[in-house]
Amino acid sequence: KREDEEHKKIIYYFPEDAEQDVKLRNVGICEALVNFTQTFSPSKPCEVLHTQKTRQFFLQPEENFWMVMQIPRVRVQHADVMDVFRGVQFLPLDKHAFLRVQCFVNRLEGRFRAIQSSVFLCNDLLVWSGLEQGDMQVLYQYLVHDVLQSTVESELLPGCSFAPRPTASATTQCRFLYGAVDEEETLSRIQRIYVSDSLGQREQCHLLIFRAYSSTICLLVNVSHELSVGFLKGLESYLATEFVALANEIGKQCTKLSSLSPLEGQSKYIYFNRMNLAQKSTVHSERRTGIAVPPELVRFLADINEDLQQVEDAGEMTAKTTSEWWVVGKVSDQREFYVVLNQKSANIIQIHDEVKRLCASQFQNIFFLD
Repeated sequence: KREDEEHKKIIYYFPEDAEQDVKLRNVGICEALVNFTQTFSPSKPCEVLHTQKTRQFFLQPEENFWMVMQIPRVRVQHADVMDVFRGVQFLPLDKHAFLRVQCFVNRLEGRFRAIQSSVFLCNDLLVWSGLEQGDMQVLYQYLVHDVLQSTVESELLPGCSFAPRPTASATTQCRFLYGAVDEEETLSRIQRIYVSDSLGQREQCHLLIFRAYSSTICLLVNVSHELSVGFLKGLESYLATEFVALANEIGKQCTKLSSLSPLEGQSKYIYFNRMNLAQKSTVHSERRTGIAVPPELVRFLADINEDLQQVEDAGEMTAKTTSEWWVVGKVSDQREFYVVLNQKSANIIQIHDEVKRLCASQFQNIFFLD
């Protein structure tokens, strides 16, 4: 093809809003790579390419047609036991506050019948979910590690018009993450996801995400319902009063709970419940006081986790590292509990007593076999 017709060879490219020069440059690199590797293997074309930042997969469904997928390279060396669990952190609200959230969701779904399911979060803590457990696990990871992380970072930038302001009106406090609801272009930016229906079949839904203060609400609308600017404007208008007021109250309770949480100076722990995917970690929390756990020690917990997989019902492992740290792992009735202690002079009996004390103070309603 002529140079000014190179773009015609691209049948599909994602993301669709990428600049034309970016598309042509990436496609050209892929072509050059395929042609170069054919020199060494004419009968079997290149299938996978590993680079420092990405991993590319090549598929030739038929002659002269190529499909290429590029994903970020997984940094296994930076992963730890939390990446193994991929659990969900819940916000432990009192009964009155939780009932307010439930009533709000019921009223919202009753007013807008197109909404199939709702998810409510405060910061990175799950408050309410109407999804199946498996779907919620995947969506939670996407929201916390991709959507909310970039959103919070943008809100903290100087001059950001979406940063929460005490004097702002309710309308400006609530924002739609894909853009202004009164613009047609916003409709094309809305993400779609697949979730399970009541029969276990996969169905496609629009993912609508609104944010107010430190709270986020995700609304799933089946693709059979055609979204419109009018629908989004009506939804935002309703959320600007109901959601903003609730988000303000939940945010205050979350701050209060954080201030009441005890800060363990010499011990950190990770808890995971396989039955409901609930997880809690003081190892990864903000280190306001106390000790900072070295990254290699956190990754060592993944080795303890792998060893405990050999245990059928209940078991415990205790180890002392060369850097004088104590690490304890417990498994009991599909619950896992890991403790990291910085007590160099302690013996194994004292460490065992400290773990029992920690279980009693932080998980008094959970039974661990000794």
